[in-house]
Parts: sequence; C-alpha cells; structure tokens
Amino acid sequence: MVDERRVVTHSDEVYTTDPLAPAAATSVSRREVTYRDSGNSLLQRVIIFIFGIIQGLLLLRIVLLLIAARERNDLVSLIYNVSEIFVAPFRGILGRDRSPPARPPSMSQPSSR
Repeated sequence: MVDERRVVTHSDEVYTTDPLAPAAATSVSRREVTYRDSGNSLLQRVIIFIFGIIQGLLLLRIVLLLIAARERNDLVSLIYNVSEIFVAPFRGILGRDRSPPARPPSMSQPSSR
C-alpha cells in the first residue's frame, strides 16, 4: 500500500528591535510531516481481506481432509460447502476421481480354443 507523504517546512527570520543588541537575524523553522492513505488503499484492504478469508477456508478444508473429519458434522459440512466453489475448477486434474478403465472383453475371458 502506498501512503502519501507531505512535508511542509516554514522558515521565518526574526529581527530584534532592541537598540542595544547587535543587528542580527534569528532564523526559526518548523517542519511538519503528515501521512495519509492514498485514495485506493481502502479497496486494496478489502481485496486483501477477501482473499485472506478464501485462503483461510481452503486451509481449513485441507486440515479437515487430512484429519478425516466427519462430513455429517454441521461445521465440517459448512466449510466443505463454502470452499467447494474454489475447489471445483481443479477437480479431475489428476484423474483420481475416475474409476479405473475397464478391460476389453477379449482379455477378461479365456479363449475357448
């Protein structure tokens, strides 16, 4: 996130009006630094928050799958159902959801010769 930084420096020269003091100017300066969020930082924070929630759901799903949590539990079922939308596009990539290919009939039956 980018913040805007604004630096303002004020310099003033002060002369004494005392007739007995030598004529010398005294410099007084004041520096002011202010920071403020850029205009799109709120949008960035909202997007980061949403992606954090998605990552948390996926992490919870992985942990629940690793410990083989019961799917009939309401909390486990809720986490699986909510995170399914993010997992669905990746189903079938490794081919583990398919059954093994069937053998051709000629190989499964012994020949009668």
